[in-house]
Amino acid sequence: MQDGSKEFLNFILKFLEKYPQFKDNQLLLTGESYAGKYLPLFTHELLEYNKNATQKINLTSTLIIDPYPSPVLQETNRYWVPYALNFIDDNNMR
Repeated sequence: MQDGSKEFLNFILKFLEKYPQFKDNQLLLTGESYAGKYLPLFTHELLEYNKNATQKINLTSTLIIDPYPSPVLQETNRYWVPYALNFIDDNNMR
């Protein structure tokens, strides 16, 4: 996935090179569900780039709605909330 974040940074840099009129515009990264795996990496890559860049990328925010960063963990543990709220009980836990 780190390769993907480097490719994303490369895409942004090439895009701003081709369309310089957008270089000062705010960049807002948004996504939902499985974007919870990628957007944190993309954001980190852009922030690391900005530390040493002369022309910084104007990243202003990253928003992830209903993230799904760990499918196996989330799917195997999703019953705990309804169990804690007594919506289900041990009879439903087969």
